[in-house]
Amino acid sequence: MSNSSLFLGLDLSTQQLKGVIVESVSLVTISKIIVDFDHDFPKYKTTKGVYVDQKSMEVHAPVDMWLEAIDLFFLRLSCLKDENNEPLVTRIKFISGACQQHGSVFWNSEATQHLRKLSSKTEMNLLELLHDAFSWNKSPNWQDRSTQSQCEAFENAVEGGAEGLAQITGSKAHHRFTGPQILKLKQNNPSIYESTSRISLVSSFLATVLTGNGKIQELDRSDACGMNMWDIQKKEWCKEITELFDKDCLNSDGGIIAKLGRVKETQSAEPIAVYFAEKYGLKSSCQVVTPFTGDNPATVLAQALGHGDVIISLGTSTTVLVVSKTYAPSSQYHIFNHPIDQDSYMGMVCYSNGSLAREKIRDALNLKYFTNGWFKFDDILQARMKDGIVMGYGKNHLNQAKVGIYFPMAEIVPPVKAQTNYYSWRQSYSNSKKEWHLSGYTHEGKDRGDIDEEWHHPEDDVLGIIESQGLSIRERLSTMLSSKESLEGSRDQPRRVYFVGGTSANTGICLALGRVLNPLEGMFRLTGERTRDACAYGAALKAIYYAERPTNTPCGLGSEVSAGSAKAGVSAVGAAQLINLGEKSGDFGNEKNTTQPHIFSNKGKHEMVHRPPMHKSDESSMSYNDFIKQYPGAVERLQEDKNLRSSDHKVSYERTTEDQDLYAPYIDLYLQTEKLLQK
Repeated sequence: MSNSSLFLGLDLSTQQLKGVIVESVSLVTISKIIVDFDHDFPKYKTTKGVYVDQKSMEVHAPVDMWLEAIDLFFLRLSCLKDENNEPLVTRIKFISGACQQHGSVFWNSEATQHLRKLSSKTEMNLLELLHDAFSWNKSPNWQDRSTQSQCEAFENAVEGGAEGLAQITGSKAHHRFTGPQILKLKQNNPSIYESTSRISLVSSFLATVLTGNGKIQELDRSDACGMNMWDIQKKEWCKEITELFDKDCLNSDGGIIAKLGRVKETQSAEPIAVYFAEKYGLKSSCQVVTPFTGDNPATVLAQALGHGDVIISLGTSTTVLVVSKTYAPSSQYHIFNHPIDQDSYMGMVCYSNGSLAREKIRDALNLKYFTNGWFKFDDILQARMKDGIVMGYGKNHLNQAKVGIYFPMAEIVPPVKAQTNYYSWRQSYSNSKKEWHLSGYTHEGKDRGDIDEEWHHPEDDVLGIIESQGLSIRERLSTMLSSKESLEGSRDQPRRVYFVGGTSANTGICLALGRVLNPLEGMFRLTGERTRDACAYGAALKAIYYAERPTNTPCGLGSEVSAGSAKAGVSAVGAAQLINLGEKSGDFGNEKNTTQPHIFSNKGKHEMVHRPPMHKSDESSMSYNDFIKQYPGAVERLQEDKNLRSSDHKVSYERTTEDQDLYAPYIDLYLQTEKLLQK
């Protein structure tokens, strides 16, 4: 494939500028380049890419450092050779990007004339050319927590407060979001604000530099949702919020709407700046696909999530990403426009308490049984599920339930202080209907009822914590996935669940969570480069989607799924739509694939090595959902093997099916328990 086209995906994150070069036929990453800010630019004296002021809680990044990083990145790119010893850079046809969300860059009135210098050959570098293009040489970072008063102002500006703001913009006010950060700059540094002609997100900043034609690139429809300013349903800047900045000159020169510019709904492409072609060897025909998007939206693209598909990142914290057709906002999570498909939304839930909470239970078990690692935890987990234990009891005790709350740190969802509580519930008839009643609890250190007799710590906590975390996730997912006609009381299930992050290596925990979430089409563990470099890879796929769209179809118009897809029963295909990994052969790292052996290896990583070509002439339009079914991704199906021995530390239990949803009766009970928690 030495003559095949290459696509470059960029990821400008907090600590580094990364790029992956993706081959257009196989979708395989053939090379990766990283510029580490702390390591490569020690003169800026950043720590993990930023400056942190502990007293003010301000966190900023130097924009000049980013300019130097872009130059260094393309210098390293220009040194790469293919198998014929030819420069790889000459085969790059399209470039797109994904960047850290919420950060902002402030351009002055002379920015356009400085940017035009990139449209001609020059011996100067980016720092020399663009240093004077900014009204402020710092960019607020997503870790900044200095905007409490501005967040309060945002929520007070709209009817309904935090919930009202979430209904409009997809999120309640957050310290890191761009809008409160800009308002703080206006209030604390009015001269900088007044001298600012345009405001970019980090994503549009990078796109502006690469196109280098004097135009400030427009904001991405998905990335703009991380500002607390964009009215998602009306597709315009929220009037009540923009009036916090200036009531009289919103659209005129100097007004906030003029500074922000337009939000771009569709993709387009422009030539790479002459600066990069002349200095680093890119072909002048190389195109930059804009708008660039944010890191979380790019992750959704990288994993090819379709409607109802969910990624759960199991790390120190837990992050849940889902693609949905429904706009169902809440102050407890985030809703973004999908970065490409205009008929879809991306939901994100962030939990503070993840692996650390589970590790506390593991440590308690090891202390009690004089063991190490996760062996005892996994043995108990396996035994409980094999015995059909649900909410602390077997199938003969469905009118009883144990609910644990495991928050060793203050939690975000729900927003409560640190606490660990245990509740025992019994179901009985009240006014001719079944209702749950507390029979005992340990709450804020106070016991009531027969809680000590019913709870056995830490053994009950092994499955208990996973049930608790899973029910919280499932409740939020069910709201985001519910159709508009059935939002009230709906309990829609995810289609597929994909696990990533450190804990995803623990098969038992993944299967236990899957048991609670009950995905309709199975659960998978994501592997390979696509997981490690998700943002950059997603940016590359964004460029590929643009390049391979039918030439007469505007990109990103959210057209309906083709008739052929509908006949196949496929409306939106995620990272494994065409995968059937076959029967287990004894270990999760040794899969047998009987359906598509030419696509997947059988060594645990299932990397795609071929995909059929696009047939642009077959359809007059192609939706994003049609596109994503062409690349199944690197996945490992997680399924039970009833022949596994207990000592293998793998889980065996009766398969939960759509007709046998073990945890649906307990979702409302979990919410009832949440309402008892101390704020």
